[in-house]
Amino acid sequence: MKSFPFISLVFWTSYLLAATVFADTKTNSIDLTLENAVISNDVQAIIHTLPDIEQLWPQEPATYFRTAWKAAEVLGGAQANPEAKRSLLTLFANVFQKACPTNNAQAVSCFDMKSKTILYFFNFDEFRNDKSQMIAVARFIGEVRSIIIPNYRNRGTGWPGHEILQQAGVMNANAITNPVLKEVYKKAVEDNKDDLIMNDLQSSLRSVNWSITFQLLHNCSRFSSGAQRDDDFIKEIVSSAKLTEDETKKLGAFQHQ
Repeated sequence: MKSFPFISLVFWTSYLLAATVFADTKTNSIDLTLENAVISNDVQAIIHTLPDIEQLWPQEPATYFRTAWKAAEVLGGAQANPEAKRSLLTLFANVFQKACPTNNAQAVSCFDMKSKTILYFFNFDEFRNDKSQMIAVARFIGEVRSIIIPNYRNRGTGWPGHEILQQAGVMNANAITNPVLKEVYKKAVEDNKDDLIMNDLQSSLRSVNWSITFQLLHNCSRFSSGAQRDDDFIKEIVSSAKLTEDETKKLGAFQHQ
């Protein structure tokens, strides 16, 4: 009877290892299919791979956005194909339904790849002329802006915990003998790692904010005046994207350029 916990532990360890290997194999298979389809411009292969791409969420968010972007590029190049066009419109909606993860390390690549996909969507009339899609873009910008830290300055160092090493009188962390200093050094290294990740995230967010906000303002300006004027729509865009007063004025300025 006492062996049951050990057997259970072995079973779950084996199960998790197998699940990880299976997930990696599936991801590699999707990547290979996409690469071959891009090279041969095989639209049908891309369409058949879309359900597999959706299954990457939420376990592999960065891979999801990366593969969705690749698929969008091939589908977008085959607009004469009705099935490709429908699939691209479906991909539009699916990508917007996925929020970037709150884990900072994962979020960096996710915001980058999701923004690239959104910018690519702006090439298509079906996307630009769909007000619901523009509101989705505005909400994405609002999400980005809610994470941006105002006046952020890069933190971290290339030599974390050096002051702890000096205090311990050693050159290498492995030589620290004081258990308290060991823990302080370990925390300093972890904090520095977090700082460097935050640097990358804030840089990515600022870039995403600038590029997509520009496209949104330029595309939605036609609804601020003239025959297509839609005040309620503009109010929704301003509110969802958390636009500043100056940016709101640009909605009208673009219209007259």
